[in-house]
Amino acid sequence: MGVVVREKKLGSNIWWVFATHQGRRRSKLVGDRKAAEAVASQLRARLVLGDQSVLDDRPPGPTSGLTFATVAERWLEWFPSLNAWRQGTLETHQSFLRTHLMPDFGSIPITEITRRRIQEFIAARRGAGGSRRTGKALTDTTLRVRLPTLKLILDYAVEERLIPSRRICP
Repeated sequence: MGVVVREKKLGSNIWWVFATHQGRRRSKLVGDRKAAEAVASQLRARLVLGDQSVLDDRPPGPTSGLTFATVAERWLEWFPSLNAWRQGTLETHQSFLRTHLMPDFGSIPITEITRRRIQEFIAARRGAGGSRRTGKALTDTTLRVRLPTLKLILDYAVEERLIPSRRICP
């Protein structure tokens, strides 16, 4: 465990607090040296008592207002920039999102999407009327190929700390 106060850029007269604990490192701009020393002292005390929340990337915030639709839209803007998807692959994800995921999950808060809801979604799609276009059941192959869209969106929500990090997608 180490908490250090120093100028990030020497001679800038802008003081930072740097914390390293169990391989996790964080830095925080504080301002003047006196304030930085006070923050460092409090941080050392919290770490000694076992409070590691100060090392979290983002503090947990209220996410009740974020719906699945909002998170899916953010994901759809962000994820393709990381992957060299072909246009057809992107259109497949968008199509499944638009025709199946949004009608079922779109208005639900992201925190209320559970394993049970996902299982019910899969069961409904495997039954009569599962396909919104033809009214027939979706085949297992179609579901196996398209469900990764839901998994990718939920993984994004975990990375953004909108939902807890546990496996929720079958």
